Order: sequence, then structure tokens, then C-alpha cells
Amino acid sequence: MLIQLQDVSFSYGGQTILRQATWQVNPQERIGLVGPNGCGKSTVLSLLARQVKPHGGSVAVARGRRIGYLPQDQSMDLSGSLRDSLLEPFADVLALRTELNQLEQRITDGDHDLSLLDRAGSIRHRYEDQGGYTLASRIEALISELGFLRQDLDRPMTSFSGGERSRIALAKVLIQEPDLILLDEPTNHLDIESTERLEGRLAAYPGAVVVVSHDRAFLNAVCTSIVELVDGAIEQFSGNFDRYRTLRAQRVEALQRFIAKQKAQIAKIEDYVARNTAGQKARQARSKKHILDRLDRIEVPQDPWVKAEDLRLRFILPELPGGKDVILAEDLAVGYDESLVEGFTLSVYRGDRVGIVGPNGTGKSTLLRVLVGRAEPLAGTIRFGHRLSIGYFDQNRSDLNPNNDLVDEIRRARGEISTDAARDILGALRFSGDDVFRPVSSLSGGEQNRLALGKLSLLPWSLLALDEPTNHLDIPARQALERSLVEYRGTLLVVSHDRYFLDRLVTKLVVLTPGRPIQVYWGNYSEYRRSQVAGGLRVDRREARQGGEEAKDERLAGYRARKEHKRVVERLARRCGDLEFRISEIEREIEHLDARIGAQGIVWADLEELVGGRTKLQSELEEKLATWERLSTELERLSQLGPEGEGTPTESTD
Repeated sequence: MLIQLQDVSFSYGGQTILRQATWQVNPQERIGLVGPNGCGKSTVLSLLARQVKPHGGSVAVARGRRIGYLPQDQSMDLSGSLRDSLLEPFADVLALRTELNQLEQRITDGDHDLSLLDRAGSIRHRYEDQGGYTLASRIEALISELGFLRQDLDRPMTSFSGGERSRIALAKVLIQEPDLILLDEPTNHLDIESTERLEGRLAAYPGAVVVVSHDRAFLNAVCTSIVELVDGAIEQFSGNFDRYRTLRAQRVEALQRFIAKQKAQIAKIEDYVARNTAGQKARQARSKKHILDRLDRIEVPQDPWVKAEDLRLRFILPELPGGKDVILAEDLAVGYDESLVEGFTLSVYRGDRVGIVGPNGTGKSTLLRVLVGRAEPLAGTIRFGHRLSIGYFDQNRSDLNPNNDLVDEIRRARGEISTDAARDILGALRFSGDDVFRPVSSLSGGEQNRLALGKLSLLPWSLLALDEPTNHLDIPARQALERSLVEYRGTLLVVSHDRYFLDRLVTKLVVLTPGRPIQVYWGNYSEYRRSQVAGGLRVDRREARQGGEEAKDERLAGYRARKEHKRVVERLARRCGDLEFRISEIEREIEHLDARIGAQGIVWADLEELVGGRTKLQSELEEKLATWERLSTELERLSQLGPEGEGTPTESTD
């Protein structure tokens, strides 16, 4: 046992965070602490870190165990350089280094007193045991993992941005290698690459980890168990986040079956009692009535997760969806004072779902703004499709007026909406009561995101361009947003670091990598990463070791191009086949509905339902036909070009 909560109770602002909760963290456990926003996850971490005291019960830490704690918001000493800040926790080790240097200098100057030599040897062993000789290399490796350069070590702390300072705070916790690490949203301000490196470090960490995170892919990669905090109670599930969701659903289903069975038994007994209030069986009826009175009747509790997921968003298409070609960008250069992206060509067709990924600072958001006409390219051309309407979500939420209340902000999007209708819309976004009259400036980041997404859903768009839409959203809100975007039938362009989100939604990736041409990859993020690990990354390391074998490099590159070309062609062929099968199914369903609609004697209610179903099927048929036409054209083009031809899918020509 590293740390234990025993019958702990804690309340804050009238809300019960923990109610006589007992829980312990054991060595080498990696635990994800989850729950809807506002349930008190950060407070529990503060209790574990002993930053706050419980109102009841106790928090016990095993003797001699060290705890490292990263809160979401932390103050930081900005004096000195990054190197000074990272060395700050090692004052004792640095003191040993200073004393050892002084002793070695005295020995070099000719003082060979045996006690001096013994003292120097003793300090040298202590310095080595405490990791002094490897400290510099550990710091350099860690800052590289978190996206810093070696030369950043000498930059003054005042020169770093808020996001960079958050990463520095994370580095200060990790470099100390405590027995227990407590992390509150550690992936905030990390790009995908840095997040994946952090996952690898934590998954192999010899100590224990408790982490609060809304990044589901991160929880899947790191955690060996999930602890749920709901209504003041703590419940632990074995496995990662996906396993937790499965086990939780099974428990809820089992509880519902038990309650249904109990209600059936109660109804049976009540019926028996009602039928036998008098007569020979009256005594038995009174006995059963007594059993009913003492029975602890279980009701299905309100599930806070279900309530938190009740974010009702629906993105709709215009009546006229526009042409097949949505965005045709040729030879783009993108940036401000200097280019971040050069020579980039991309074709976006109706129904495409494109994700833009890459490390921080590579120009993802700028590229998105240029692609949708919100910024000018430094070079190149962009053509937009016929009747294109673009809905844009800005991660900085610049479209929100901080001085408006929420009702006014909804009506600013659609002036004809009444105050009552605006309140209904806000209720669907999880704003209720007097909250709807709060100023926008008083909302949290997650609340502002919900409001901005809600405003976006009020108008029809043929293209949604979303810049980090899941930032600040809790897991239930992310799942609700995903559902709404899965149902959206338009074109999607999204910048995101949320791999779970990308896997669920996108079918094509634009991958930005510093110093390399942009890649356009067919598939979601996990498929892209598997292709890199299985092929590109491994080949890169081998080629770096060999060096200078140009002919072999060319053969290898040709082999990889042919293999990738074949894989993409096969995937497109499969997708076309699946679409053809579904198109045939829809056509048969429409024929069946047409026969029922034309039948004699059909009542109006049934006719209305059948016509509505046919309209929905017709819309799906048109969408599937458009997608099949686009993919079959692309399949024919790639089949004719071959792997070496212009337009290979892994090149920027798309």
C-alpha cells in the first residue's frame, strides 16, 4: 500500500465530493480517475497529495514514500532559466556536487589527507546513488519528449508561454521519479507526438500513477484500472478505459434486471394481498403484506454519466448540398512572416471527413483557416465548390461576445429566436435556470465550447471546419459531440489532438511533420500509426544506421510505394464494394416502401410515416451514390497511374 483513504468525507461549496469513501493505491498501479466535470476529481487528487485535509476519515501514506503532484493550475517561480527550474528539486544533489568539486580541487592542489580522501569517496558514492551523474542526460531526454529543444534549457523562464510552463511543471514532477505520481490533465498543451511519448514513459514507470484525464486514448494506453467518482462514492474497475465502459454497462444492465425482477415479485405479492384481504388466506396475506412493508425497494438511480451525456447537438445540411467538389487547393504556402507549409495540394470532395494532425507549431490551425477562406495563403490557389456554406469552430472561441449573456448569444446567431426558445436550446446544451443569464465571460472553457458548438448547430452548413472542438470538454460531452458528427452527412475538416475522436470520425488524414512534405493518408489515426510503426519508422531507423546506400534506399522506397499503392487500391475497392451492396439494399427498401405507399386503404398516420422513411432512404441513397462515384473515380485513376505516378495517395497531391 502506498496511500489509503479510510472512510473519507469531504464537501465543498455545498457539494459532497466523498461520502465515507475507502480506497487505496498500491505499488505499480496505474489508475485513471474518471467522472463527469464537477464531480470532484481534482479535489480527490488534492486529498491524495495532502494539499487539503478531509472533513472526516483519514489519509495515510506509507512511510518513506514520495509523492509527485501536478495540479491543473499551478504557480511557478519564473526566476532563472529552464535548467534552473528543472534542477530546483535537486538542491541536495547539487549541494553534494558542489562539496565534491571543492574536495577534488583540494586534492588536486596537493592535500592528500586520508580523511579528505575518505570524505570525497563517501560523497561520490552518495552523489552516484542519488542519480547525480545521470541528471543532466535525464533532463535533456525528458524535455525532448515534451517538445522542447536542448537550447531551450538556457532560456529565461519568463520567455515561455502559459502552455509551455504547464509542460515544464509536468517535467518537474516526472524528473523526480517519485513513488506515486498524481497527474491532473497532464496532456493539456501536449501534441499527439508528445502525448504518445508520455504514455510510453508512464506505461513503463516503476512507481504508481493516478491520473485525471479526458483523453480516452491516453487512459487506454496507460491505465491498468479505472476508478469512477460518482455521487461521493468511489468504485474501481479492472482494465483500461474501454474495458471500464464495458464492465460499467454490464453492471448497469444487471442492476436494471434485478430491479425489474424485484418489481415483478412485488406486483405479484401485492396482487395476492389484494385478492385475499378476507377469507381463509387472509392470515397469509397479512404476513406477505408485512414482508412488503419491510422490503428495501431498489430504484434505478439517476446516472450522472447519462445526465452529463445529455448534450443534444444536431448539425444539419442545407436543402441544396452543393457540388461534388468542395475545396480544390493547389501548391499552397501557408504561414505568417514565413511559411509553415509549402507546396501543398489537396482535393476535398463532398462527404469527405478529413483530420489535420501534427506537432504543435507546424501550422495546423493556420492551414485550416486558409482552406476555409478565413486567412489568405502566402502562395497558391484555392477554389471552393458550388453553393458551399462553411461553419467554423474557432478553438479560441473568438465568435463569442464575452459581454453577452447566454440568451443574447444564442439570439445573435438567429435573431428570430424568442427568449423562451433560446432557453430551450440552452437547456439542450446543459445550461439551465438562471445560468442562461450569466455573462459569457463567466463560463469555464468547457462551457464556452458547448455554447459555441450549440451556436454552430443553429444554422445549416455543407462543410464543418472544427479547430480543436474537444478542448476543455469532459468525456460525456466528447461522446455526445462524436455522435452528432457521426450523424452529420456533410463534409468535415477537423484539427484535433484527440486520437479517440479522430478514430471515430475521420477517413482521411493530413499529416504535418516539421522538415518533411505533408502526407495525405487514407484512414483514421490508429491505422496511420500502425502503418508508420510497421513500415516507415522502422525503415527510417535502419536506413540511418546504414547510411550512404543510395541504391538500396531507392529499391526500398520503391517497394514501400508499391506496397502502399496496392493497399490503398484494395481498400478503395472494398469500400466501393460495400457501397454498392448498401445502394442495392436501399433501392430494394425504397421499392418495398413504394408498394406499401401505393396500397389501397392506407391510413394517413401510416402514410406519413412511410413517406418520411422513404425521404430518409432517398437522402441516404443520394449520399451513398455520390460517395461511390467519387471513390470509384479515384480507384480508376490510381489503378491507371500505378505506384510511381503522380497522385500516389501518400503524396500531398491527394
